Amino acid sequence: MGLLDFLFDKEKSAERKLQKAEKKVTNMFLQAPERQYVFTELRDVGTSEAVWILLQRYNENNPNTTLDIEEKQLVFDILKRMARDADADVVGQLKRFVLEKEEKINWPMKALHALLPEDEYIAFIVEILETCQTEYQRTVEKKQELMLRSTELEDEALAAQIARFLSDDNETIRFLAFDAALNQKGNEELSEAIFEQLLVEESGRIQQKLPQLINRRDIIVPEELREQVGEWLEQGLGVHKEGHIYRRRS
Repeated sequence: MGLLDFLFDKEKSAERKLQKAEKKVTNMFLQAPERQYVFTELRDVGTSEAVWILLQRYNENNPNTTLDIEEKQLVFDILKRMARDADADVVGQLKRFVLEKEEKINWPMKALHALLPEDEYIAFIVEILETCQTEYQRTVEKKQELMLRSTELEDEALAAQIARFLSDDNETIRFLAFDAALNQKGNEELSEAIFEQLLVEESGRIQQKLPQLINRRDIIVPEELREQVGEWLEQGLGVHKEGHIYRRRS
């Protein structure tokens, strides 16, 4: 056997070992200690391929909820260690996972939040949101997770993306987008999107967010909508001459 044959066989053997590891990582009928032992083996392998296989655990839900959370936390902790100690591109593999998946991105996003500086983390959320549509989708879990995370952040580019989802076809996404929008510093684009949607919004729980706009000097009713918004507002509220919503004195 020549050197090239030896190296090829060694490479194929390593590939088969990783394939077996992936089957065990995603097999919820396997005994937990055996599955968790594979996690540590992949940690020791320390390659980007090993990271990708570890991430597949996030695709699965164990019927034992407590065990499921414990294992996902264990993978999370291993990923943080690999990002620090190994040559693997942990962040790159996490981003790949989130970009490719339409659901179950909660733990990978949590890991990215732990590993990235906040400005890079926000930039990545903006990047993903740019790929998401506001039309009807059967699965909205990805957008829901991104909106939930956006509620905890403040950024001008992020605000521009949030404005798009205020008119999403899915009521839950609109609800979360309003929460995220109200956490941003208002600007012309965001203000316009908020009031345009409120004028046509049929969801009661979204309409109930109106009090949060009272005296927000950074969220201004566009001039072309002020008359219409003034007529739409409940009794006791009005559009101030400077454009914000205010409560009239009784």
